[in-house]
Amino acid sequence: MINMKNDFVIRIGGAAGDGVQSSGILLAKTFTRHGLHVFGYNYYQDLIRGGNSWYQIRVSDKKVKDQGDDLDILVALNEDSLNRHTNPNINEGGASYLKGIAIFDESIKNYEKRDFVKYLPSPLSSISSKISKNPLLKNTVALGMVIAALDLDIEILVSAIETVFKGKSSDENIEAARQGYNYYKSNFEKFGTLPRNGKKKLLMGGGEAVGLGAAVGGIKAYIAYPMTPASSTLHWLASHSKELNIFIKVPEDEISAINTVIGMNYAGIRAMTGSSGGGYDLMHEGIGLAAMLEIPVVIYESQRAGPSTGLPTKTEQGDLMMIINSSHGDYPRAVIAPGDVEEAYYYTREALNLADKYQMPVIVVSDLYLSERIESLDDISLEFKIDRSLIAKENTENFLRYEYTEDGISPRAFPGMKGLMHNEDSDEHNERGDVVSDIITDPIKRKLSVEKRMRKLETLKKNLPPFKTYRLEDAEIVLVQWGSTKGVIEEAVDILRERGVKVGVLEVKYVFPFNTEDFITKTRGKKIIVVENNYSGQLSSLIKMFTGLDTLKINKYNGEAFYPNEIVNEFKKIGGV
Repeated sequence: MINMKNDFVIRIGGAAGDGVQSSGILLAKTFTRHGLHVFGYNYYQDLIRGGNSWYQIRVSDKKVKDQGDDLDILVALNEDSLNRHTNPNINEGGASYLKGIAIFDESIKNYEKRDFVKYLPSPLSSISSKISKNPLLKNTVALGMVIAALDLDIEILVSAIETVFKGKSSDENIEAARQGYNYYKSNFEKFGTLPRNGKKKLLMGGGEAVGLGAAVGGIKAYIAYPMTPASSTLHWLASHSKELNIFIKVPEDEISAINTVIGMNYAGIRAMTGSSGGGYDLMHEGIGLAAMLEIPVVIYESQRAGPSTGLPTKTEQGDLMMIINSSHGDYPRAVIAPGDVEEAYYYTREALNLADKYQMPVIVVSDLYLSERIESLDDISLEFKIDRSLIAKENTENFLRYEYTEDGISPRAFPGMKGLMHNEDSDEHNERGDVVSDIITDPIKRKLSVEKRMRKLETLKKNLPPFKTYRLEDAEIVLVQWGSTKGVIEEAVDILRERGVKVGVLEVKYVFPFNTEDFITKTRGKKIIVVENNYSGQLSSLIKMFTGLDTLKINKYNGEAFYPNEIVNEFKKIGGV
Protein backbone atom coordinates (compact mmCIF):
# COMPACT_ATOMS: atom_id res chain seq x y z
CA MET A 1 0.00 0.00 0.00
CA ILE A 2 1.35 3.42 -0.97
CA ASN A 3 1.74 5.95 1.84
CA MET A 4 -0.39 9.02 1.12
CA LYS A 5 1.93 11.20 3.18
CA ASN A 6 3.87 14.24 2.01
CA ASP A 7 6.40 14.04 4.83
CA PHE A 8 8.96 11.23 5.13
CA VAL A 9 11.80 10.61 7.59
CA ILE A 10 14.76 8.65 6.24
CA ARG A 11 17.69 7.40 8.30
CA ILE A 12 20.98 6.02 6.99
CA GLY A 13 22.66 4.01 9.73
CA GLY A 14 26.13 2.49 9.92
CA ALA A 15 29.49 2.73 11.60
CA ALA A 16 31.94 5.62 11.48
CA GLY A 17 33.83 5.26 8.21
CA ASP A 18 30.88 3.71 6.37
CA GLY A 19 30.10 6.91 4.47
CA VAL A 20 26.92 7.64 6.42
CA GLN A 21 27.21 11.44 6.35
CA SER A 22 28.24 11.74 2.70
CA SER A 23 25.34 9.47 1.70
CA GLY A 24 22.90 11.59 3.70
CA ILE A 25 24.09 14.86 2.21
CA LEU A 26 23.95 13.41 -1.32
CA LEU A 27 20.35 12.33 -0.72
CA ALA A 28 19.48 15.76 0.70
CA LYS A 29 20.93 17.46 -2.39
CA THR A 30 18.79 15.24 -4.56
CA PHE A 31 15.64 16.18 -2.66
CA THR A 32 16.30 19.92 -2.83
CA ARG A 33 16.95 19.65 -6.57
CA HIS A 34 13.46 18.16 -6.83
CA GLY A 35 12.16 21.37 -5.24
CA LEU A 36 11.51 19.62 -1.92
CA HIS A 37 12.21 20.86 1.60
CA VAL A 38 14.66 18.95 3.78
CA PHE A 39 16.05 18.94 7.28
CA GLY A 40 19.16 16.84 7.88
CA TYR A 41 20.80 15.92 11.17
CA ASN A 42 24.13 14.16 11.65
CA TYR A 43 24.41 11.76 14.62
CA TYR A 44 28.02 10.69 14.93
CA GLN A 45 30.46 9.32 17.48
CA ASP A 46 33.85 10.54 18.62
CA LEU A 47 35.45 7.73 16.62
CA ILE A 48 37.31 7.39 13.33
CA ARG A 49 36.02 3.87 12.75
CA GLY A 50 33.24 1.78 14.29
CA GLY A 51 30.50 2.69 16.73
CA ASN A 52 26.97 3.66 15.76
CA SER A 53 26.37 6.65 13.48
CA TRP A 54 23.38 7.78 11.48
CA TYR A 55 22.22 10.58 9.26
CA GLN A 56 18.55 11.50 9.36
CA ILE A 57 16.75 13.40 6.62
CA ARG A 58 13.21 14.65 6.75
CA VAL A 59 11.75 15.53 3.36
CA SER A 60 8.46 17.16 2.42
CA ASP A 61 6.83 19.43 -0.15
CA LYS A 62 6.24 21.83 2.78
CA LYS A 63 8.73 23.53 5.07
CA VAL A 64 10.15 21.13 7.68
CA LYS A 65 11.46 22.58 10.93
CA ASP A 66 13.14 19.66 12.70
CA GLN A 67 14.29 16.07 12.39
CA GLY A 68 10.82 14.59 12.88
CA ASP A 69 9.66 11.61 14.90
CA ASP A 70 9.01 8.12 13.52
CA LEU A 71 11.21 6.73 10.75
CA ASP A 72 9.69 5.79 7.40
CA ILE A 73 12.72 4.48 5.51
CA LEU A 74 15.86 2.93 6.99
CA VAL A 75 19.01 2.28 5.00
CA ALA A 76 21.00 -0.07 7.25
CA LEU A 77 24.66 -0.38 6.24
CA ASN A 78 25.35 -3.04 8.86
CA GLU A 79 23.56 -5.53 11.09
CA ASP A 80 23.79 -3.37 14.21
CA SER A 81 21.99 -0.49 12.50
CA LEU A 82 19.22 -2.77 11.26
CA ASN A 83 18.52 -4.15 14.73
CA ARG A 84 19.08 -0.89 16.56
CA HIS A 85 16.77 1.34 14.52
CA THR A 86 13.91 -1.14 14.35
CA ASN A 87 13.95 -1.79 18.10
CA PRO A 88 11.29 0.16 20.05
CA ASN A 89 13.10 -0.64 23.31
CA ILE A 90 16.21 1.32 22.33
CA ASN A 91 15.44 4.96 22.97
CA GLU A 92 18.38 7.11 21.91
CA GLY A 93 17.62 10.55 23.22
CA GLY A 94 13.91 10.17 22.57
CA ALA A 95 14.55 8.93 19.03
CA SER A 96 11.77 6.90 17.54
CA TYR A 97 12.16 3.75 15.50
CA LEU A 98 11.32 2.47 12.05
CA LYS A 99 7.69 1.87 11.14
CA GLY A 100 8.20 1.57 7.41
CA ILE A 101 10.68 -0.12 5.07
CA ALA A 102 14.24 -1.25 5.76
CA ILE A 103 16.74 -1.43 2.88
CA PHE A 104 19.85 -3.49 3.66
CA ASP A 105 22.30 -5.90 2.10
CA GLU A 106 21.04 -9.44 1.65
CA SER A 107 24.17 -10.77 3.39
CA ILE A 108 22.70 -9.57 6.71
CA LYS A 109 20.84 -12.57 8.08
CA ASN A 110 20.86 -12.25 11.86
CA TYR A 111 18.14 -9.76 12.66
CA GLU A 112 14.99 -9.80 14.74
CA LYS A 113 11.92 -9.26 12.60
CA ARG A 114 9.37 -6.67 13.69
CA ASP A 115 5.76 -6.80 12.58
CA PHE A 116 5.71 -3.05 11.84
CA VAL A 117 8.71 -3.17 9.47
CA LYS A 118 8.76 -4.30 5.85
CA TYR A 119 12.19 -5.80 5.24
CA LEU A 120 13.77 -5.39 1.80
CA PRO A 121 17.01 -7.42 1.69
CA SER A 122 18.79 -6.47 -1.53
CA PRO A 123 22.04 -7.33 -3.36
CA LEU A 124 23.71 -4.01 -2.55
CA SER A 125 27.24 -5.44 -2.28
CA SER A 126 26.75 -7.82 -5.19
CA ILE A 127 25.66 -4.99 -7.49
CA SER A 128 28.42 -2.63 -6.37
CA SER A 129 31.22 -5.23 -6.55
CA LYS A 130 30.54 -5.73 -10.27
CA ILE A 131 31.13 -2.00 -10.79
CA SER A 132 34.06 -1.33 -8.45
CA LYS A 133 36.07 -2.78 -5.59
CA ASN A 134 35.13 0.22 -3.46
CA PRO A 135 32.89 -1.23 -0.68
CA LEU A 136 31.23 2.14 -0.08
CA LEU A 137 29.68 2.02 -3.53
CA LYS A 138 26.88 -0.10 -2.08
CA ASN A 139 25.67 3.07 -0.33
CA THR A 140 24.90 4.66 -3.71
CA VAL A 141 23.05 1.53 -4.78
CA ALA A 142 20.86 1.97 -1.70
CA LEU A 143 20.30 5.67 -2.49
CA GLY A 144 19.06 4.70 -5.93
CA MET A 145 16.57 2.39 -4.21
CA VAL A 146 15.36 5.22 -1.94
CA ILE A 147 14.72 7.44 -4.98
CA ALA A 148 12.71 4.63 -6.57
CA ALA A 149 10.79 3.97 -3.34
CA LEU A 150 9.61 7.60 -3.29
CA ASP A 151 8.91 7.68 -7.02
CA LEU A 152 11.44 10.46 -7.67
CA ASP A 153 13.59 11.21 -10.70
CA ILE A 154 16.78 9.15 -10.95
CA GLU A 155 18.31 11.73 -13.29
CA ILE A 156 18.25 14.31 -10.51
CA LEU A 157 20.19 11.93 -8.26
CA VAL A 158 22.62 11.51 -11.17
CA SER A 159 23.07 15.29 -11.39
CA ALA A 160 23.78 15.45 -7.65
CA ILE A 161 26.36 12.67 -8.00
CA GLU A 162 28.07 14.58 -10.81
CA THR A 163 28.32 17.59 -8.49
CA VAL A 164 29.72 15.65 -5.53
CA PHE A 165 31.97 13.12 -7.31
CA LYS A 166 34.48 13.65 -10.10
CA GLY A 167 36.03 11.52 -12.84
CA LYS A 168 35.82 7.73 -12.70
CA SER A 169 34.25 7.82 -9.25
CA SER A 170 31.37 9.82 -10.69
CA ASP A 171 30.75 7.27 -13.45
CA GLU A 172 30.86 4.39 -10.98
CA ASN A 173 28.46 6.04 -8.58
CA ILE A 174 26.04 6.93 -11.38
CA GLU A 175 26.00 3.33 -12.54
CA ALA A 176 25.47 2.12 -8.97
CA ALA A 177 22.58 4.54 -8.45
CA ARG A 178 20.89 3.49 -11.70
CA GLN A 179 21.18 -0.20 -10.89
CA GLY A 180 19.82 0.32 -7.38
CA TYR A 181 16.92 2.31 -8.81
CA ASN A 182 16.12 -0.36 -11.40
CA TYR A 183 16.41 -3.17 -8.88
CA TYR A 184 13.86 -1.54 -6.60
CA LYS A 185 11.48 -0.84 -9.48
CA SER A 186 11.67 -4.48 -10.59
CA ASN A 187 11.28 -6.11 -7.19
CA PHE A 188 9.34 -3.85 -4.79
CA GLU A 189 6.27 -1.67 -4.83
CA LYS A 190 6.41 2.10 -4.52
CA PHE A 191 6.51 3.16 -0.86
CA GLY A 192 5.26 6.72 -1.27
CA THR A 193 5.22 9.75 -3.50
CA LEU A 194 6.05 13.41 -3.02
CA PRO A 195 4.46 16.33 -4.86
CA ARG A 196 7.03 18.85 -6.08
CA ASN A 197 7.12 22.18 -7.83
CA GLY A 198 10.46 21.76 -9.56
CA LYS A 199 11.99 24.91 -8.10
CA LYS A 200 15.36 24.06 -6.60
CA LYS A 201 16.03 24.94 -2.97
CA LEU A 202 19.23 26.12 -1.40
CA LEU A 203 20.83 23.62 0.97
CA MET A 204 22.88 25.04 3.81
CA GLY A 205 24.35 23.87 7.10
CA GLY A 206 24.30 25.86 10.33
CA GLY A 207 28.07 26.22 10.49
CA GLU A 208 28.16 27.24 6.82
CA ALA A 209 25.44 29.83 7.47
CA VAL A 210 27.54 31.44 10.21
CA GLY A 211 30.52 31.50 7.87
CA LEU A 212 28.54 33.03 5.02
CA GLY A 213 26.97 35.57 7.38
CA ALA A 214 30.44 36.54 8.56
CA ALA A 215 31.68 36.90 4.98
CA VAL A 216 28.71 39.01 3.84
CA GLY A 217 29.04 40.93 7.11
CA GLY A 218 32.46 42.11 5.98
CA ILE A 219 35.04 40.10 7.90
CA LYS A 220 38.53 40.13 6.44
CA ALA A 221 39.94 37.57 8.87
CA TYR A 222 38.74 34.55 10.85
CA ILE A 223 41.14 33.40 13.55
CA ALA A 224 40.15 30.18 15.33
CA TYR A 225 41.49 27.01 16.85
CA PRO A 226 39.39 24.03 15.64
CA MET A 227 36.96 22.62 18.20
CA THR A 228 33.83 20.62 17.48
CA PRO A 229 31.13 21.70 16.70
CA ALA A 230 32.32 25.23 15.87
CA SER A 231 34.83 23.74 13.42
CA SER A 232 32.28 23.55 10.60
CA THR A 233 32.39 27.34 10.30
CA LEU A 234 36.20 27.37 10.27
CA HIS A 235 36.27 24.62 7.63
CA TRP A 236 33.79 26.41 5.37
CA LEU A 237 35.58 29.74 5.57
CA ALA A 238 38.96 28.10 5.00
CA SER A 239 37.71 26.26 1.91
CA HIS A 240 36.34 29.51 0.46
CA SER A 241 38.97 31.91 1.76
CA LYS A 242 40.55 32.68 -1.63
CA GLU A 243 37.39 33.66 -3.48
CA LEU A 244 36.11 35.55 -0.42
CA ASN A 245 39.49 37.21 0.20
CA ILE A 246 39.35 36.31 3.90
CA PHE A 247 42.53 35.61 5.87
CA ILE A 248 42.33 32.37 7.88
CA LYS A 249 44.67 31.59 10.74
CA VAL A 250 44.74 28.60 13.09
CA PRO A 251 46.73 29.81 16.11
CA GLU A 252 48.23 27.75 18.94
CA ASP A 253 45.16 28.17 21.17
CA GLU A 254 42.01 30.19 21.80
CA ILE A 255 43.86 32.73 23.96
CA SER A 256 45.92 33.67 20.94
CA ALA A 257 42.79 33.65 18.75
CA ILE A 258 40.81 36.17 20.81
CA ASN A 259 43.79 38.49 21.32
CA THR A 260 44.68 38.42 17.62
CA VAL A 261 41.10 39.29 16.70
CA ILE A 262 41.07 42.13 19.24
CA GLY A 263 44.25 43.51 17.69
CA MET A 264 42.86 43.29 14.19
CA ASN A 265 39.63 45.04 15.10
CA TYR A 266 41.61 47.74 16.91
CA ALA A 267 43.53 48.29 13.67
CA GLY A 268 40.25 48.63 11.75
CA ILE A 269 40.12 45.14 10.24
CA ARG A 270 36.76 43.48 10.79
CA ALA A 271 37.75 40.08 12.20
CA MET A 272 35.99 37.30 14.07
CA THR A 273 36.73 34.14 16.07
CA GLY A 274 34.81 31.07 17.20
CA SER A 275 34.99 27.98 19.38
CA SER A 276 33.00 25.63 21.57
CA GLY A 277 32.69 25.83 25.36
CA GLY A 278 36.16 24.64 26.34
CA GLY A 279 37.85 27.01 23.90
CA TYR A 280 35.56 29.87 24.82
CA ASP A 281 36.63 29.39 28.45
CA LEU A 282 40.14 30.42 27.44
CA MET A 283 38.84 33.62 25.84
CA HIS A 284 37.32 35.11 28.99
CA GLU A 285 40.13 37.48 29.90
CA GLY A 286 40.41 38.60 26.28
CA ILE A 287 36.69 39.35 26.15
CA GLY A 288 37.08 41.57 29.20
CA LEU A 289 40.02 43.29 27.51
CA ALA A 290 37.88 44.08 24.45
CA ALA A 291 35.18 45.49 26.71
CA MET A 292 37.64 47.70 28.61
CA LEU A 293 39.28 48.98 25.41
CA GLU A 294 35.82 49.31 23.79
CA ILE A 295 36.94 47.37 20.76
CA PRO A 296 34.23 45.55 18.78
CA VAL A 297 34.67 41.79 18.59
CA VAL A 298 32.27 39.01 17.54
CA ILE A 299 32.72 35.52 18.95
CA TYR A 300 30.86 32.48 17.65
CA GLU A 301 30.26 29.92 20.41
CA SER A 302 28.79 26.55 19.41
CA GLN A 303 27.83 24.51 22.46
CA ARG A 304 28.34 20.84 23.12
CA ALA A 305 27.66 18.80 26.23
CA GLY A 306 30.05 19.62 29.09
CA PRO A 307 31.69 20.15 31.48
CA SER A 308 35.33 19.52 30.58
CA THR A 309 35.63 17.48 27.38
CA GLY A 310 32.07 16.28 27.98
CA LEU A 311 30.45 14.76 24.92
CA PRO A 312 32.40 16.19 21.96
CA THR A 313 29.87 15.05 19.35
CA LYS A 314 26.62 15.65 21.23
CA THR A 315 24.44 18.71 21.68
CA GLU A 316 23.40 20.73 24.71
CA GLN A 317 22.50 24.30 25.71
CA GLY A 318 24.58 24.30 28.87
CA ASP A 319 26.84 27.32 28.26
CA LEU A 320 24.36 30.18 28.49
CA MET A 321 25.20 31.30 32.02
CA MET A 322 28.90 31.00 31.29
CA ILE A 323 28.60 33.09 28.13
CA ILE A 324 26.60 35.86 29.78
CA ASN A 325 28.95 35.94 32.77
CA SER A 326 32.21 35.39 30.90
CA SER A 327 35.20 37.41 32.10
CA HIS A 328 35.19 39.36 35.37
CA GLY A 329 33.79 42.71 36.40
CA ASP A 330 30.87 44.71 35.07
CA TYR A 331 31.03 45.35 31.35
CA PRO A 332 28.65 45.64 28.37
CA ARG A 333 28.16 42.74 25.97
CA ALA A 334 25.41 41.26 23.82
CA VAL A 335 24.41 37.61 23.37
CA ILE A 336 22.41 36.55 20.31
CA ALA A 337 20.94 33.05 19.79
CA PRO A 338 19.73 32.27 16.24
CA GLY A 339 17.10 29.55 16.02
CA ASP A 340 17.69 27.96 12.62
CA VAL A 341 20.07 27.96 9.66
CA GLU A 342 18.52 31.03 8.03
CA GLU A 343 18.73 33.00 11.27
CA ALA A 344 22.32 31.86 11.79
CA TYR A 345 23.18 33.63 8.53
CA TYR A 346 21.25 36.85 9.18
CA TYR A 347 22.10 37.25 12.86
CA THR A 348 25.82 36.65 12.35
CA ARG A 349 26.16 39.48 9.86
CA GLU A 350 23.99 41.71 12.06
CA ALA A 351 26.21 40.90 15.06
CA LEU A 352 29.19 42.41 13.25
CA ASN A 353 27.41 45.73 12.78
CA LEU A 354 26.13 45.58 16.35
CA ALA A 355 29.66 45.11 17.72
CA ASP A 356 30.93 48.08 15.73
CA LYS A 357 28.02 50.30 16.72
CA TYR A 358 28.32 49.66 20.45
CA GLN A 359 32.07 48.95 20.50
CA MET A 360 31.74 45.86 22.67
CA PRO A 361 31.88 42.04 22.52
CA VAL A 362 28.93 40.33 20.81
CA ILE A 363 28.56 36.57 21.16
CA VAL A 364 26.59 34.53 18.63
CA VAL A 365 25.63 31.36 20.47
CA SER A 366 24.69 28.12 18.73
CA ASP A 367 25.04 24.41 19.51
CA LEU A 368 25.81 21.15 17.76
CA TYR A 369 22.18 20.59 16.77
CA LEU A 370 22.21 23.86 14.81
CA SER A 371 25.84 23.84 13.67
CA GLU A 372 25.70 20.29 12.32
CA ARG A 373 22.25 20.36 10.73
CA ILE A 374 21.36 21.18 7.14
CA GLU A 375 18.18 22.90 6.00
CA SER A 376 16.63 23.80 2.67
CA LEU A 377 16.05 27.50 2.05
CA ASP A 378 13.95 29.15 -0.62
CA ASP A 379 16.40 32.03 -0.89
CA ILE A 380 18.61 34.36 1.12
CA SER A 381 19.58 37.97 0.51
CA LEU A 382 23.23 38.83 -0.01
CA GLU A 383 22.50 42.54 0.17
CA PHE A 384 23.90 44.01 3.36
CA LYS A 385 25.14 47.43 4.37
CA ILE A 386 28.29 47.26 6.45
CA ASP A 387 28.06 49.90 9.16
CA ARG A 388 31.28 50.88 10.96
CA SER A 389 29.25 53.45 12.91
CA LEU A 390 30.97 56.21 14.89
CA ILE A 391 34.45 56.85 13.45
CA ALA A 392 36.27 60.00 14.51
CA LYS A 393 37.29 62.62 11.96
CA GLU A 394 41.00 63.17 11.50
CA ASN A 395 42.59 66.14 13.23
CA THR A 396 39.78 66.41 15.77
CA GLU A 397 40.84 69.00 18.31
CA ASN A 398 41.21 67.65 21.85
CA PHE A 399 40.19 64.13 20.76
CA LEU A 400 38.70 62.07 23.58
CA ARG A 401 38.65 58.39 22.65
CA TYR A 402 36.52 57.51 25.70
CA GLU A 403 34.38 60.62 25.81
CA TYR A 404 31.62 60.45 28.41
CA THR A 405 28.69 60.61 26.00
CA GLU A 406 25.00 60.38 26.82
CA ASP A 407 24.55 57.03 25.05
CA GLY A 408 27.95 55.67 26.15
CA ILE A 409 29.31 55.44 22.59
CA SER A 410 32.45 57.41 21.75
CA PRO A 411 34.11 58.05 18.36
CA ARG A 412 36.65 55.36 17.42
CA ALA A 413 40.07 56.01 15.95
CA PHE A 414 42.34 53.60 14.09
CA PRO A 415 46.14 53.64 14.22
CA GLY A 416 47.58 56.06 11.70
CA MET A 417 44.65 58.46 11.64
CA LYS A 418 46.04 62.00 11.84
CA GLY A 419 45.63 64.10 14.94
CA LEU A 420 43.88 61.41 17.02
CA MET A 421 46.60 60.45 19.47
CA HIS A 422 45.31 58.67 22.57
CA ASN A 423 46.17 55.90 25.01
CA GLU A 424 44.75 52.36 24.90
CA ASP A 425 45.17 50.46 28.14
CA SER A 426 43.63 47.46 29.86
CA ASP A 427 43.70 49.39 33.16
CA GLU A 428 40.87 51.72 34.04
CA HIS A 429 41.27 55.06 32.28
CA ASN A 430 39.74 58.48 31.82
CA GLU A 431 38.28 60.03 28.65
CA ARG A 432 41.71 60.44 27.05
CA GLY A 433 42.73 56.90 27.88
CA ASP A 434 45.12 57.93 30.67
CA VAL A 435 45.39 55.22 33.33
CA VAL A 436 43.46 55.87 36.51
CA SER A 437 44.98 53.46 39.00
CA ASP A 438 45.01 55.45 42.20
CA ILE A 439 41.35 55.58 43.26
CA ILE A 440 42.32 57.33 46.50
CA THR A 441 43.26 60.52 44.65
CA ASP A 442 40.84 60.25 41.70
CA PRO A 443 37.90 57.91 42.53
CA ILE A 444 35.39 59.85 40.45
CA LYS A 445 37.14 58.87 37.20
CA ARG A 446 36.53 55.17 37.86
CA LYS A 447 32.86 55.82 38.57
CA LEU A 448 32.39 57.93 35.44
CA SER A 449 34.17 55.39 33.20
CA VAL A 450 32.13 52.43 34.47
CA GLU A 451 28.87 54.33 34.01
CA LYS A 452 29.94 55.47 30.52
CA ARG A 453 30.57 51.88 29.38
CA MET A 454 27.40 50.50 30.94
CA ARG A 455 25.26 53.22 29.31
CA LYS A 456 25.89 51.37 26.04
CA LEU A 457 23.86 48.48 27.39
CA GLU A 458 20.99 50.79 28.29
CA THR A 459 21.13 52.30 24.80
CA LEU A 460 21.06 48.84 23.25
CA LYS A 461 18.13 47.76 25.44
CA LYS A 462 16.08 50.72 24.18
CA ASN A 463 16.73 49.61 20.59
CA LEU A 464 16.09 45.88 21.02
CA PRO A 465 13.46 44.44 18.68
CA PRO A 466 10.37 42.86 20.28
CA PHE A 467 10.43 39.13 20.90
CA LYS A 468 9.31 37.03 17.95
CA THR A 469 6.31 34.81 18.62
CA TYR A 470 4.53 31.87 17.04
CA ARG A 471 0.76 31.35 17.43
CA LEU A 472 0.80 33.36 20.65
CA GLU A 473 -2.17 35.68 19.97
CA ASP A 474 -4.89 33.73 21.83
CA ALA A 475 -2.59 31.43 23.82
CA GLU A 476 -3.17 30.66 27.46
CA ILE A 477 0.14 28.83 27.78
CA VAL A 478 3.44 30.03 26.33
CA LEU A 479 6.46 27.87 25.57
CA VAL A 480 9.64 29.95 25.75
CA GLN A 481 12.57 28.84 23.62
CA TRP A 482 16.02 30.02 22.67
CA GLY A 483 18.46 28.82 20.04
CA SER A 484 18.20 25.57 18.13
CA THR A 485 14.93 24.42 19.75
CA LYS A 486 12.90 26.87 17.65
CA GLY A 487 11.58 24.54 14.96
CA VAL A 488 10.87 21.51 17.11
CA ILE A 489 8.92 23.60 19.65
CA GLU A 490 6.88 25.24 16.91
CA GLU A 491 5.94 21.80 15.58
CA ALA A 492 5.05 20.63 19.08
CA VAL A 493 2.75 23.65 19.38
CA ASP A 494 1.12 22.74 16.05
CA ILE A 495 0.43 19.25 17.39
CA LEU A 496 -1.03 20.61 20.63
CA ARG A 497 -3.15 23.15 18.75
CA GLU A 498 -4.67 20.32 16.72
CA ARG A 499 -5.71 18.82 20.06
CA GLY A 500 -7.41 22.03 21.12
CA VAL A 501 -4.72 23.36 23.46
CA LYS A 502 -4.28 27.14 23.35
CA VAL A 503 -0.50 27.31 23.39
CA GLY A 504 2.04 29.49 21.61
CA VAL A 505 5.75 30.23 21.50
CA LEU A 506 7.88 33.19 22.56
CA GLU A 507 11.30 33.03 20.90
CA VAL A 508 14.28 34.59 22.64
CA LYS A 509 16.87 35.73 20.08
CA TYR A 510 18.53 38.57 21.99
CA VAL A 511 19.27 36.78 25.24
CA PHE A 512 21.35 39.59 26.71
CA PRO A 513 20.55 42.33 27.33
CA PHE A 514 17.01 41.10 27.95
CA ASN A 515 13.91 42.95 26.77
CA THR A 516 12.20 42.69 30.14
CA GLU A 517 9.24 44.96 29.42
CA ASP A 518 8.30 43.20 26.19
CA PHE A 519 8.60 39.77 27.81
CA ILE A 520 6.30 40.72 30.68
CA THR A 521 3.78 42.23 28.26
CA LYS A 522 3.69 39.20 25.97
CA THR A 523 3.40 36.63 28.76
CA ARG A 524 1.02 38.49 31.07
CA GLY A 525 -1.74 36.19 32.34
CA LYS A 526 -0.22 33.11 30.73
CA LYS A 527 1.40 30.00 32.17
CA ILE A 528 5.08 30.06 31.17
CA ILE A 529 7.02 26.89 30.31
CA VAL A 530 10.68 27.18 29.28
CA VAL A 531 12.08 24.41 27.07
CA GLU A 532 15.85 23.92 27.17
CA ASN A 533 18.54 21.38 26.29
CA ASN A 534 20.21 21.59 29.70
CA TYR A 535 19.79 20.29 33.25
CA SER A 536 19.48 23.44 35.31
CA GLY A 537 17.11 25.54 33.23
CA GLN A 538 19.52 28.39 32.61
CA LEU A 539 17.16 30.62 30.64
CA SER A 540 14.49 29.97 33.28
CA SER A 541 16.88 31.34 35.91
CA LEU A 542 17.63 34.40 33.79
CA ILE A 543 13.94 35.08 33.24
CA LYS A 544 13.39 34.95 36.99
CA MET A 545 16.31 37.33 37.50
CA PHE A 546 15.24 39.79 34.78
CA THR A 547 11.47 39.72 35.29
CA GLY A 548 10.70 38.17 38.67
CA LEU A 549 8.37 35.69 36.93
CA ASP A 550 8.20 32.01 37.88
CA THR A 551 8.28 29.41 35.12
CA LEU A 552 7.78 25.70 34.63
CA LYS A 553 10.52 23.77 32.83
CA ILE A 554 10.97 21.07 30.22
CA ASN A 555 14.60 20.00 30.15
CA LYS A 556 16.66 17.45 28.26
CA TYR A 557 20.34 16.84 28.93
CA ASN A 558 21.36 13.42 27.58
CA GLY A 559 23.28 14.91 24.65
CA GLU A 560 20.47 14.61 22.13
CA ALA A 561 18.10 17.16 20.63
CA PHE A 562 14.36 17.23 21.28
CA TYR A 563 11.82 15.40 19.13
CA PRO A 564 8.38 17.00 18.56
CA ASN A 565 6.29 14.36 20.34
CA GLU A 566 8.80 14.23 23.15
CA ILE A 567 7.97 17.86 23.95
CA VAL A 568 4.24 17.13 23.59
CA ASN A 569 4.49 14.27 26.09
CA GLU A 570 6.48 16.35 28.59
CA PHE A 571 4.00 19.20 28.16
CA LYS A 572 1.14 16.86 29.01
CA LYS A 573 2.88 15.95 32.27
CA ILE A 574 3.19 19.54 33.48
CA GLY A 575 0.65 21.40 31.32
CA GLY A 576 -2.42 19.52 32.44
CA VAL A 577 -3.64 18.23 29.06
